Amino acid sequence: MGMPLHIIIIGIPPHIIEAWAQLLESLLAVQPGIDGEGNPRPLVIPLDAAAKQLYRAWYDTFSVRVNGEASDHLQSHLSKLHGACARLALILEIAEAATAGTPVASIGDRAMLAAIVLTDWFADEAQRVYARLAASEKELDRQELVSLIERQGGRITPRELHRKDERRYPATGDAEMALRDLA
Repeated sequence: MGMPLHIIIIGIPPHIIEAWAQLLESLLAVQPGIDGEGNPRPLVIPLDAAAKQLYRAWYDTFSVRVNGEASDHLQSHLSKLHGACARLALILEIAEAATAGTPVASIGDRAMLAAIVLTDWFADEAQRVYARLAASEKELDRQELVSLIERQGGRITPRELHRKDERRYPATGDAEMALRDLA
């Protein structure tokens, strides 16, 4: 068919590289639809009934989440994920069919559920990133201190804190003040 796929990646087992190459070759072999005049046209691949039900329920729930966001920037970002979810389901369904060597008649509930999980993860990550971008330097320092304390099992003395981060807490007294501010 087309140009052979050549992938050189260090550290990935050869069977994974081979499976990836086969998947890409299968995807590249998918042919577009043809209209009445012999011209290529997009394939129409509908959602099956179960996938449509899953998508509608998720869409409604996700819309409430999007509309509840205070940040216009985050709200705008999240609103684009409605379409991304459907596109991810399509990609997952086509990839599975290509791997199995079967044609795609419709997007099934398994692909839709996986797409919903991925989209929710993308939304959570966007929310985390936007919160971090909006946080002040003092809030970020506070979050880092809480994270450090959690990594220490939930407890830390001023002396331990000083030793863990001498740049930020050059003296034990600085560490003690930071812990007091946290409490």
